[in-house]
Amino acid sequence: MIEELKKCNYVKVIILVNENAMNTDEKAILQKYEEKVIDRTYHITEIPSKINWGKLGINAFFMQDFLKKHHVKNLRTLQKAQNFYDDVMVHIQSIKNEEFKKDVRLICFAIATESIENLYDSDNQKTSAANEKKSPEKRILEQLHNHLEHRIINNYLSGIRSGMGLFRLLLKYYNNERDLDEELIKAEYQVFLEVGTKPVAYMTDLEVKKLLEQWEKNLDSVVTIGELNSTTDAYVRYSKILEEDDSVVLARYEKKLYHMMMETVSSGHKSFLSFDADVLDISSIEIKRIYDKIRAIVREEAIVFCIDNLCSLTASDRKTFEYSYELRKCYEDNEDRKIVHKHLDKLYHIKFFPVADMSDDKYETCYNVMRILYCADRDRFLKYCEEIECDRMARYRIDRLVKKIERNL
Repeated sequence: MIEELKKCNYVKVIILVNENAMNTDEKAILQKYEEKVIDRTYHITEIPSKINWGKLGINAFFMQDFLKKHHVKNLRTLQKAQNFYDDVMVHIQSIKNEEFKKDVRLICFAIATESIENLYDSDNQKTSAANEKKSPEKRILEQLHNHLEHRIINNYLSGIRSGMGLFRLLLKYYNNERDLDEELIKAEYQVFLEVGTKPVAYMTDLEVKKLLEQWEKNLDSVVTIGELNSTTDAYVRYSKILEEDDSVVLARYEKKLYHMMMETVSSGHKSFLSFDADVLDISSIEIKRIYDKIRAIVREEAIVFCIDNLCSLTASDRKTFEYSYELRKCYEDNEDRKIVHKHLDKLYHIKFFPVADMSDDKYETCYNVMRILYCADRDRFLKYCEEIECDRMARYRIDRLVKKIERNL
């Protein structure tokens, strides 16, 4: 039949064969006629071995090793994984360590591949009937182990040197839950360097104990809050595996975190106080609890510092306006508002109302403070305004600011 078709003009015959699905007799028949009838043979696999990975910007040696372990079926998935890795590399250009970059690449490919392909999603491999026979407790436990984060760690990342903090950082970045910056990457790089050449998961108890000693020693030399979190988190994670006491390290962490936060706030950088521990790349529950505790303390102290400085300066001072604007911004945050409410009495002072010694800075300062007082307790505020003894122009300015506040709210 094939020979007859080949004799026809403008006719080409293509035979598609799944050799893996053929039995012995069928393979024998194919081999018998292959030389006589079939001119060319092409062997096609899910990921062709002759793909030019270089043209796709993908390291061929890495890709070949990756595909031996993880059977990805879609070439587009690998291209998306490479794009994710290229994006992350923009943030770590200053780090020249090739071994660290290999860890970053593996993590990026693991995140993208499993997020898209779900290769190790056990729910995709089980029938609903089989699931119904299991106890609720067992189903819940399986769901926890089948969570994306667990699937990636258990199936892709068991041999990396980097800590899980780097993985969680990149996973949140991939899911658009947070931004990347060089400081965060460098903090995780320090953990990578301290581990040495062997992944922690492959170490003996004695080797891990030496590593714990090194991490504890390094707590004195860390210079950023990110490094402090990463180092302490790694220490606590592995000390629990060895059943070592971590109370001393946690106490040191709490003390150093407080001083570092206060130094950061004093230098004018307060944006990090808006984020609680849940958005950080911390796995330890104890560290998250301490972080949120110290963060709350520092937030209140920063606001009290602002109010005290606001009250100690003259109302017409430019610095007073800056403090009043900062306090107003704090009041617009739900968490900070509760703190400001505790100290409202300090703001009920005649110098924060447009009565005397007027200037542009004082007028704007009065607006910021009066707006806070109005929002906190409108009736108390209006009563206070009515009771102020002042001349007609001062009364005019007070009424004008009240109307401006009401108009802008």
